[in-house]
Amino acid sequence: MSDVLAKICADKLEHIATSKVANPTPDVNAASPVRGFAAALTEKVDSGGSGSKYGLIAEIKKASPSKGLIRTDFDAPSIAKAYESGGAACLSVTIPITGCSKA
Repeated sequence: MSDVLAKICADKLEHIATSKVANPTPDVNAASPVRGFAAALTEKVDSGGSGSKYGLIAEIKKASPSKGLIRTDFDAPSIAKAYESGGAACLSVTIPITGCSKA
């Protein structure tokens, strides 16, 4: 395994361990179920939500490998709520991965 890949794996394992402490399994299990993309898009189109016959997929992204940091004031939950209020049917959330972002 390359040094870069080993570092990414080590960082991810540390992130998972920290996340398990911050979000215990009972809390995660009690969360609302996730809707599938296809179901959410179909529901939006069928209901005529936002007066459109299209379902919008909005992207939440802090940084890009090519552009670097996109937003310094990144608050994913607030962004998600704003997109939902704006009529988005689905969200695509891109998370930073060590070694893949200039952020």
